[in-house]
Amino acid sequence: MRRRDLKSRRKKQLNFMGENEMNCKLHINLNHGLVEAEGSESFVLRIYDDFKDKLKFGTAPVAAATPESTEGDQGDKKDLGQNSTRNVSKSTPAKKISKGSAKTAYELIPEFGNGNLGKQFLAEVRKYDVPTSHQKKITLFLHIMEKIGVKNITVNHVFTCYRLLKEPTPLNINQAIIDAKNKNMWLINDSWQDLKTHHKGQEMIEHNLIPKVDKK
Repeated sequence: MRRRDLKSRRKKQLNFMGENEMNCKLHINLNHGLVEAEGSESFVLRIYDDFKDKLKFGTAPVAAATPESTEGDQGDKKDLGQNSTRNVSKSTPAKKISKGSAKTAYELIPEFGNGNLGKQFLAEVRKYDVPTSHQKKITLFLHIMEKIGVKNITVNHVFTCYRLLKEPTPLNINQAIIDAKNKNMWLINDSWQDLKTHHKGQEMIEHNLIPKVDKK
C-alpha cells in the first residue's frame, strides 16, 4: 500500500510539475536582444541558454545610413557652406581715383579772346619762343596780359591763352599755377580772381625767355 501511495504521490508531483512547465513563457525581442518562446520550463531554459550570451555580450544593431539621409546630410553641409559663404562680408576694393581723373571745367573768355586784347596778346607772345614747360608758359602768359592791360586775370584767361595759341593745355591748370608759385616763386595767386606775376617770374622771362628780336 505504501508503494502504491508513493507512486501516486510521485505521479501527482510530476503532473503538477508538468502543468507548471507548460505555463512557462519567454519573450525575446531581437531588436532589444529578446526571443519569444513558450513551453516547458526545460525547453524555455534551453532557449534562454542559447541566447543569454548574445543578450549579455551582443552589440546593438546599427542603422545603416540610407541614400536619402546621406544626401540630406550632404545637402545640409552644402547649405551650411553656402550660408557661411554668403554671411562672410566681402570687402570690395575701393576704386582708385587717379590724380587726373577729376577734370576741372574751364571756359573761354570771348571778350578777351575775340577782341583787341586777344590780338595784342598774340602779337606779343609770338615774339618769344614759347617754352614747353607749363609753369614757364603760364608765367609768360600772365606777364604779357599784364603788359597789355588785362585786369583781374583768372584761370579762364590762362585757358583762353592756350586756345588762342592752339597749344595743348595741362590737365589741371590750377595745379600748374600753384607749382609755378610754390616751387619757383614765379606767380602770385593770393586771389584766383586776380593772378599776377612775381618779380622772380619777370626775371625768369627776362633772362631765359629772350624775345626773338633781341636774339637777332
